[in-house]
Amino acid sequence: MIDDSKGDCGFTFWKGGTMIPSCSCPRSACSRHTTPEDEPLVGYPVLVPAAEGRPIYLYVPERLRRRRSDGTACCFIFTLFLAAVVTFIVWPRSLDITVGDATLRNIHFNIKKGGSFIPQVFLDLSLDLHLQAMNHNFFGVTYENLTVSILYNDDEIAQVESSSVAVGALSSSSANATLELHSYRITSNVLKLLTDVANRAVPLQTVTTCKGYINLYILKLPLEGKAVCDLVVDPQDQLIISEVCYS
Repeated sequence: MIDDSKGDCGFTFWKGGTMIPSCSCPRSACSRHTTPEDEPLVGYPVLVPAAEGRPIYLYVPERLRRRRSDGTACCFIFTLFLAAVVTFIVWPRSLDITVGDATLRNIHFNIKKGGSFIPQVFLDLSLDLHLQAMNHNFFGVTYENLTVSILYNDDEIAQVESSSVAVGALSSSSANATLELHSYRITSNVLKLLTDVANRAVPLQTVTTCKGYINLYILKLPLEGKAVCDLVVDPQDQLIISEVCYS
């Protein structure tokens, strides 16, 4: 006889042909009357021919089944956490390119009257740029080419390239670029340029682009960086009136 005054108990499982008790009462109440020998079992069908007309079951103690479920959940959570950490470390971040300083060494517009109504304009220019690249990745970065272009009214008038430079993980590197133009003929927006020269305020724009890759052992993950500077130049006093840079 089983005393079920402290819970709803009944015979629901087989063990070697003998029925054993299982309780649906709270865990704290059942644990006082349950020993490891008569702990409730959970039966799983076994895919083998039935014996004596009855299916064969594999019985597993309930506490072992609960521990296995808890262990599986912990492993799944740990795997997700590890994948998130690896993704955060390996995921490529673009290079942060900034223009630290722009120095105008020379600018001169040579205006020649040709056979047409619009005169010919030739530009002499020497502009120094101090560039800095910040690598926010956890691996070293090598940028193969650093290109600096100068534009007037969205038209490119000059371009210079720098050699490859390596930047360590979570560090920065600096480089200097010089734009040199000698008797470069400007063929577009000539009338507007002449007006800007007369007003002593010529708007120029420098665009710095960088292409490289992350040194991730045998992998090379590509990345890019870009920085733009809007300059207003006084060709008479050889000065940069205003400078606004952004990336």
